[in-house]
Amino acid sequence: MVRRAADDNGGAPNTTPAVIDQVVYHGFVTHLHLRLPAGDALLAFARDGSALDGVPLNPGLSVIARWADDAVHVLRDAAD
Repeated sequence: MVRRAADDNGGAPNTTPAVIDQVVYHGFVTHLHLRLPAGDALLAFARDGSALDGVPLNPGLSVIARWADDAVHVLRDAAD
């Protein structure tokens, strides 16, 4: 789940502020390429019919990314 930063106070477990770098539409799911405050990348998925329907998600927008405990999948870069 991603919310505009102005709509959320953040600070809760499994949340982080981020900035949208890129929005890629893939049919029923939208990929949100986010940049975290330290410069790390985070990829979020928003399905059609979610609370984000109708919310303008544009590059440069500050957001709060939030996820469930069981939704985390850490991937290593092949160069590591």
